[in-house]
Amino acid sequence: MLRRPIVAVCLCYLLATAIFGSVSLDVDERAFIVEPYQLVGGDYTRGYLSSGDIRGAVGCAARSYFFYWQYRPMFAPVIEDRHKTLFSVEEERFGYERLSDVTDRSEVKLERYQGKLVVPEPDRWYRRGAGKPLLPAILSIPSLGLVELATRGGPTLLEHQFTDNYHPVFLLTRFSQILAGLFSIILIYRALREAHGEAAATVGAAVFALFPLAIQWFPNIHHDAIMVPFVIAASTNFVKSKYVWAGVFFGLALASKNAAVLLLPALLVFVLWRLARDRCAQGPVVFRLNATKLARGVLVFLLISLAVLTPFANPISYAKEVLTPFVDREYDPRGEDVGSFTVSHRLVDETDSGGLASVRRPEVMLLDRVGVLAPALLLVILAIAVAFSRVRTDLARLSLMVLVLMVPYQLVFGRSLSYRYLLFLPFFVFLLSELVDVRRMRWVLAFVIVVDIILLIDPMTASHLRMPAGSETFWGALFGAGG
Repeated sequence: MLRRPIVAVCLCYLLATAIFGSVSLDVDERAFIVEPYQLVGGDYTRGYLSSGDIRGAVGCAARSYFFYWQYRPMFAPVIEDRHKTLFSVEEERFGYERLSDVTDRSEVKLERYQGKLVVPEPDRWYRRGAGKPLLPAILSIPSLGLVELATRGGPTLLEHQFTDNYHPVFLLTRFSQILAGLFSIILIYRALREAHGEAAATVGAAVFALFPLAIQWFPNIHHDAIMVPFVIAASTNFVKSKYVWAGVFFGLALASKNAAVLLLPALLVFVLWRLARDRCAQGPVVFRLNATKLARGVLVFLLISLAVLTPFANPISYAKEVLTPFVDREYDPRGEDVGSFTVSHRLVDETDSGGLASVRRPEVMLLDRVGVLAPALLLVILAIAVAFSRVRTDLARLSLMVLVLMVPYQLVFGRSLSYRYLLFLPFFVFLLSELVDVRRMRWVLAFVIVVDIILLIDPMTASHLRMPAGSETFWGALFGAGG
């Protein structure tokens, strides 16, 4: 195994992601990095443990987990009155400072953050993002442990964030996400080897591993990275009719981020296609037996998925957030404008820079939002036409169905924030490996590597989400020179 080319692919991936992973935390990551600690009560629980109050520590951790379980899946949720005071005893005992009590907020100061308790904050919950159950935070706990060991006796992670553009400690914070990418490469390699052989599997896995989207966003604390290997495992098991394992992995994907629910419509279409195929190829009696077996398998898949999700998110809260694009719900107006995520809002033009309101019809806005008016649509149509004529494996068919769902996905989320498209990358590689032979895939890989080299010259300037802390470039930081 160690002599196989896939090992070299994995090593190249680790090198590229190590460079990107050494960049200082972006705006969203700064909130995510403390979440595993807050999830179990944060400084409140530590305070109880320091005083020897084990019962208080356990109770605080349990209440904190419940609070996150209840509200973390939702954007700007309205906190119930009885939950606003979940930590009132701890707030008084440990001296929690509410946002309204902070007098100097004119500058972002290191001293202000160093002196602040890191705890669950019901009064500030409206500022949280959503769609993210608790599994990624739990899986990131080992990363926090590594950071704690690495910074003991020296500058803290917070101090590095304020002073450095690049530092190895940032890489440690993203350890779980980079590992998720590594698992994704191996899963893709195994699936492609089974379908197309060793050579195609190696090249396909390399395209995935070194794709700019992968090397930029697997080393990032956004929850999409954790979700991807579970989505791959759920898909590959589902097409093999291994519904129990597919349900387990899909439940874990849902427990990572609610974007995984996008797989459900593709699976439904895949099941309908399989039924249509069997009806043409089998007699009535055999078809009814197989259709009943398939229906039972799908039901098992759904029930197991729900059971696996439930420990990591309140299913009711989860469902409310998933349905946000289609159903109005109550939300805290101080936080994210949840109404802006609805499909009806997306079909209204914003006022242009000259102050003039657009008069485009809603149906035209719909075409624009999903990319139909963009020239790239021609390539999409061509790819689908070719795919329908050459797709042979079930995994490639399912991949096609998932990729088509990128159109409604863009309707809700737009075409920005590239990390959201990690979900589609494995299916792109599965379909590409089906349509393109190994020789041409090597040309695709060569193109990907050229793009990587451009990005890796200085990763800090390769992402618009980065907020530079200092002035050094990556290579300057590596060799001790200023930028």
